[in-house]
Amino acid sequence: MTTDLMFLAKNRLRFTQESFSWLRRNTNWDLINNFVIYDDGSEDGTAEWLQERAVKIGAEFRQTNFGSGILAGNDFVARSKADFVAKIDNDAMYPPDWLDIALGVVQSHPELQMMGLEYMGIPGDMPYSYHAAAETDGLWIARGEIFRGTALPEAIQVYFGMCHWVIKYKVRSGWLKPSIPVFLLDRLPFEPWCTLSSEYTNKGWQRTLERYGKGMEHLWDWCQWKWKAKND
Repeated sequence: MTTDLMFLAKNRLRFTQESFSWLRRNTNWDLINNFVIYDDGSEDGTAEWLQERAVKIGAEFRQTNFGSGILAGNDFVARSKADFVAKIDNDAMYPPDWLDIALGVVQSHPELQMMGLEYMGIPGDMPYSYHAAAETDGLWIARGEIFRGTALPEAIQVYFGMCHWVIKYKVRSGWLKPSIPVFLLDRLPFEPWCTLSSEYTNKGWQRTLERYGKGMEHLWDWCQWKWKAKND
């Protein structure tokens, strides 16, 4: 079984650096065949930073200008020949063992074609399984075959389109159960992420999302040690 992984960025250099660095730390690279880094038209130094990292680690770097994460994702899955494909955005933070868990679930459930990975608060007992759902989001792992021989998702207002495609083509999808602490930097309710999110939103580089509320601190417990060390 082969697995290709996509990391997608457009601007938001500080988010990119944080997300990419933790992804490198927390991914079991023995499970990855091709790591493909996409920069879709950055103008703030993100492309240069990612290209340098790609050279250092031997990853493939693709510079595009689709203007949509959906269309960039289409390019990725259209080129991939892997059994499984996974997509990560540059604001997403993935905890340790995320790939072992996610890949284990889709491999052990042949009926499951696509699984969303963002934290949804779904409870459950071990071993990990999935909660069937009509749609997922932009952070997913899927069987590569579902993108072959059919029309690929259409971009809707830049950020949307995958859920529409999943529903239209009756893709058997779900969410990881129980949820793991995958969270988004642009939803964090503390600094420096609040100020960065406001800056990126004002520049038109991201949409406005609701911040995490009280009781959600467990999502970032796994990386707090590093953030606290920086501030001590």
